[in-house]
Amino acid sequence: MTSTLQERILALQDSFTESEQRLARATLECLGNIAAYSGAELAQKAGVSKATAGRFFRRLGYENFNEVRAQARDEAGRGSPLYELAGVRPPDASGDALAAHLANDLRNLAQTFERLDSADVDLAVSLLAGARRVWIAGFRNGRVLAQYAWALLTQLRDASRSRREPG
Repeated sequence: MTSTLQERILALQDSFTESEQRLARATLECLGNIAAYSGAELAQKAGVSKATAGRFFRRLGYENFNEVRAQARDEAGRGSPLYELAGVRPPDASGDALAAHLANDLRNLAQTFERLDSADVDLAVSLLAGARRVWIAGFRNGRVLAQYAWALLTQLRDASRSRREPG
């Protein structure tokens, strides 16, 4: 299995026990510098036992947490995956960066819709339709998505307002 730690967690997240879910959240929160943590520190952060952490990482396909740390160090040495999309590739790599980017976006979109539960979508729609007021907030990179959501909702609801509008 050559997938990343995040991919492994996301693939199994629906089958985790409550303590494994807490450990998964703690692990994902620390993903950026996971190599700086020990398995015991992550277990403590999640409020689970060291034994639970050991079982969790074995369930993800690692022999132990040291293998997780080694993978994280190896991936950090490769640099940002965005370099590959920008065309900065090893000399033996070939291919169209735009096509690779589009294929990745399509795969992510397909996986998003595969994970959606229609009951959750129905509930979200009914809550939005029945809400007296809907507030939309987006910060940093999420700002553009929030503006887009606002633009869509203004077409559906008479009382939609942005923060900049008076009243």
